[in-house]
Amino acid sequence: MHLLNKTTTIFLAALLGISISANADDNCPSTIQKNASALLHSYAKKSVDDPNAFTVAGIGNHAYLLDQSLNPVSPEEMAAMVKKSPKADRAKRIVLVWPYSTWGNAPFAHALEKILKKPVLGFTGPLWWYPDGSAFASQAEQATMQAPNEFNVAQCIAPDGKYHERSKCVKLLKGHASASGILANSAFVLSCDEVRKLEPLAQQGDSVANMKLYFFNYFVNIDQDKSSKYLSNAAYAGEPLANYLIARTVFENSPVNMELYRQLLTRAANGGNEKAQRELTKLGDN
Repeated sequence: MHLLNKTTTIFLAALLGISISANADDNCPSTIQKNASALLHSYAKKSVDDPNAFTVAGIGNHAYLLDQSLNPVSPEEMAAMVKKSPKADRAKRIVLVWPYSTWGNAPFAHALEKILKKPVLGFTGPLWWYPDGSAFASQAEQATMQAPNEFNVAQCIAPDGKYHERSKCVKLLKGHASASGILANSAFVLSCDEVRKLEPLAQQGDSVANMKLYFFNYFVNIDQDKSSKYLSNAAYAGEPLANYLIARTVFENSPVNMELYRQLLTRAANGGNEKAQRELTKLGDN
């Protein structure tokens, strides 16, 4: 677990920084400079605490927050961790600082809001960190790899740690025109060349290739059809995490289908997924 300086934060999970040059014809970057991790961490550490907000930073999207092992953290688990903090009662709102955290129907944010009974704010598109500790999100409808500008900026966190919607962000972004933003969720970014090399391997049933393409398409490219295909391929190949992720989807969308849920958990647990093992134990206790 990594904490941002002063900001009350849970899970800056495996957050890597990558500087990107976008390819206008593809939803993948043409080039990736994989040496920006230290910069990203230094940017995030400059984030100032907002005394009225409980800020959670991590890797995720509209449906998931991931832990250090890339297992999903449920809204119930997240809420339990938030409640343990002394600041939780005083905070007027919860801010989810990861890409797409409130995009679309935002099931994770809405569930967390219902449990904690406090407003949950977030970002509706890809999120970029800047050297002064600020973060800006661009609209999801724009090119995934396009950094925020005055036309596509959606939400932001200012250098003073306060969360703002578009109108205020447009003004704040002007001071960052020459700054180099770093894309969050960079751990899952693939270059166009990498995508082209991985796709035939995935078709041949390579579980590693399928998982890389799943994470890219679900947490960066936000392509539900492609991500589902690659996750299914990886699960069929026996990848424990893939089986666990599908098990969670079955449980959340079809809780009466406990037999399938148990089968998928068993496959994941037999492959060494510890979260699946714990959930199987709970089922046995029932």
